[in-house]
Amino acid sequence: MKILRTHLSRIFCLWLAILFLPATVFAHSNSHTVLHLEIKDDQVASLSLEIDLLDLAQILPLDHNRDAKLQLQELNQSREVIQAYILQKLQFNSGEDACAMRFAEKIAGIKYRENIPLVVLNAIINCTSVHPVSGMHFSLFDEIEQSHRGVLNVSGSGNTGQLIIGQGSHDLKLQKTAASQQFISFGHEGFLHILEGYDHLAFLLVLLLPLLRLGEIRTQWWKVLGIVTAFTVAHSITLSLVALGKISLPSGPVEIVIAASVLLAAMLNIVKPRMNVGWKIAYAFGLIHGFGFAGALAEISANETPGLMSLFGFNLGVELGQLAVVLVMFPLMMLISAKQKLVRYFVPVSSLLVGILASSWILERVMNNI
Repeated sequence: MKILRTHLSRIFCLWLAILFLPATVFAHSNSHTVLHLEIKDDQVASLSLEIDLLDLAQILPLDHNRDAKLQLQELNQSREVIQAYILQKLQFNSGEDACAMRFAEKIAGIKYRENIPLVVLNAIINCTSVHPVSGMHFSLFDEIEQSHRGVLNVSGSGNTGQLIIGQGSHDLKLQKTAASQQFISFGHEGFLHILEGYDHLAFLLVLLLPLLRLGEIRTQWWKVLGIVTAFTVAHSITLSLVALGKISLPSGPVEIVIAASVLLAAMLNIVKPRMNVGWKIAYAFGLIHGFGFAGALAEISANETPGLMSLFGFNLGVELGQLAVVLVMFPLMMLISAKQKLVRYFVPVSSLLVGILASSWILERVMNNI
C-alpha cells in the first residue's frame, strides 16, 4: 500500500510539474532586426536595416554623454563602430564570391515599433559575380542570451518572400525564399510558440481534466480528439482572419480574456464537475485564443504582413506543437485515470491551482493595460 501511495504521489507531482512550467515565458519579449533586401540587377542590391537599438546598446558604447538617452547625433558619432559590427555579423555572397556592402554616409534615422526604438541604416550591396545575391550569413546579436530574431524580406529579380532567422549564427540560401523556406521557417516558429504559450496549453489541458473522471482515458480518446479539434478549428479561423486583415481586436483585452478563459475552465471543473461541455468551451474561447496566436505571428514577423505560406506554416507549426503536448500527456492521463481514488482529488486540486495561476495572469494583464 505504501508503494502504491508513493507511485501515485509521483504521478501527481509529474502532472503538476507539466502543468506549472515556468510562467516567466510571458515576461519574454522578442527583439528583431528587420532586413529589406531588394535585388535590383545581377550585381547590385539595396538593403535597409532596422536594428533594435536597445540590443545594440548592450554591445556597443553608444551613449557618449551618459544621459541614458540615445539621440540620432550620438548614433552618427558611432556610425563607424555600428557599421563595423554589422559587417562582422552580416555578409552576403553570390555563389562562392563575397559581395561588398557599402553603407550610406549617415544613419537614416530612428523609428519606433511598439515603443521599441530601431536604428535605420541603408546600404548598397555590390557583387563581382554576374549572378545576383544568392546567400547571406547572419549572426547579429548572437552574443546576447535573450531571443533575437531576424526578419528578412526579399524582393526583386523574381524572388519575393519573407524568412524568420532565429537566434545564433545562420547561413541562408536566398534563391528560393518564396515557398518552401517560408513555410518551414514560420512552421518552426509556430511550433516553438505553442510550446512557450503556457496560457494556451493550460486552457487545453484543463479542459481535458474532467475526462479523467469517466474511467480509463484510453476508452475516451475520441473525446480528447473532439476537444483538441474544436480548439484547433476555432483558433485557426480567427488566426487566419486577423492575419489576412479581415478582422482585428486590441491585444490588451484579448490577453485578459485568454487568461479569463483558463480561469473559467478551471472553476467549472470544481463547481460543475459532471458538466460535459469541454468541446463547446474549447471552440468558443478558441476563437479568442486565435487572436492571441495572430498577435504572436505579428510579433514574430515584426508586424510585416505575412504571406499565405507564412500563415499556413505558422498555423501548422502551432497544431503540431499542440499535438505533441497532448501525445506526451496522454500516457500520463492513462495512468491517472486508472486510479479513480486519485482522480477524485486530483482534478479539483489541479483545477484550483491552475485557477489561482490564471487569476494572477488576469491581474497582471489588467494592470499592464491601465
